[in-house]
Amino acid sequence: MGVLRYGDDHRGATWLDRPNNALWLCAYRLHRSGEPDDSFAYFDLLINEGRIYPTESDRVWLIRDRAERLVEAIPQEADRFRNQLEAAPGTELVGSIGGVPLRGVVVEILGIRELHVAISMRGANVNLMLAILAALRPLGGELGDWRPELELPTSGLDERQVEIAYSCLLG
Repeated sequence: MGVLRYGDDHRGATWLDRPNNALWLCAYRLHRSGEPDDSFAYFDLLINEGRIYPTESDRVWLIRDRAERLVEAIPQEADRFRNQLEAAPGTELVGSIGGVPLRGVVVEILGIRELHVAISMRGANVNLMLAILAALRPLGGELGDWRPELELPTSGLDERQVEIAYSCLLG
């Protein structure tokens, strides 16, 4: 349990939930040192009653909140990464979408542009990878437009990152 302080009058009890990589504000109270309603006496009461830590419904909320933020972030991050690749054809760039590392390059052959990406599956899952590919596809494209590849045109796959590669045509 940690203490969060703001000025002389505000105290919070915090807890670092390492398995969920979350810092919880478990309790808050105005602080008057030595008074009967002192914040630390209140925190001790909550600890002794077993009411200081997050509940199961709090943890469910955390998972849902993270999922919602991820769903909102993936399209924006994918647009930004694809735009960077299109602005620098032939240059392999490194990025991250939804916390998943990836590399990409846009190549042009005889006026046909292709987007190639290598996505790290280390720590990711198939659903997240599909969401990233869906967000990276060109406007009006279909998820099925992606073709599996053995490598990027500019480099091989990184086995340590458990990369898989795909390509699709750009409009």
